[in-house]
Amino acid sequence: MGCFLSGQYAGGSDRGGMIGYVMDNDVDYAKLAVNQALKKYKKSLGLQDPAHLAPASILKEEPLCSETKHSIKRNTFKIYHVFLAYGI
Repeated sequence: MGCFLSGQYAGGSDRGGMIGYVMDNDVDYAKLAVNQALKKYKKSLGLQDPAHLAPASILKEEPLCSETKHSIKRNTFKIYHVFLAYGI
């Protein structure tokens, strides 16, 4: 997330995406762990409320994707998060 928030990856855009491969297939636990990290680093990530993975606003059905919103220099940057069970 830091590379998006610093502008290194975003290239001037107001949104980006991350794909997380969940090696043990426990996507629910992976999301829980990310939510705990988001809570811990809320301030340094400029995380806006809700301060957790939220259903992505771009999807109208069962969320396959989550999103977080971050404040950067008076602007909002949105990151879409996709968790993929990798399989063992």
